Amino acid sequence: MRNWTLPVALGVLQLFYWPRHLIPHPDEYVGVLAVVVVTVALGWRRRRPLIAFAGVIAGLTAGQLTTPAESLPVVQIFDMIALYSVVVREARRVWVITLGLLCVWQAAIATAVWDSARPVRGRDRVDGAELPAGGGRRRGAPPVAGRAAGGGRRVAAGAGRAPGGGCG
Repeated sequence: MRNWTLPVALGVLQLFYWPRHLIPHPDEYVGVLAVVVVTVALGWRRRRPLIAFAGVIAGLTAGQLTTPAESLPVVQIFDMIALYSVVVREARRVWVITLGLLCVWQAAIATAVWDSARPVRGRDRVDGAELPAGGGRRRGAPPVAGRAAGGGRRVAAGAGRAPGGGCG
């Protein structure tokens, strides 16, 4: 049950958002099937993360190529959830290759889906995929350990203050 809670909740949320009617029209069947495929694939993320990742990418490809541009906002994060599962459960070499493939796939999908009037959107998705490669750090940001150590020094320096010497 624990493996399926997140994918099912996000899949149901996506189906409440799109399609906008209770029974989808025939031209929306592929998009609804894509939501089901990525939901089921993401349910396998803990047992078989690479298979789950491949299923999510296949479903998202079918969904994004056959639905209107802004119709699948919820399931577009499924690739990042699947990538996280690969990073946590596979060797570094495997997840680095997977990350590279994800970046190439996102660039290709962005080129195919978004028209030339919206090139920034596709670039944002590739930047989002590159975030794990940089360890989640912004340019010029200190490492997390450095921030934590600095906070510890501030707490230790404040420990020597007289009682009631704080704010107010």
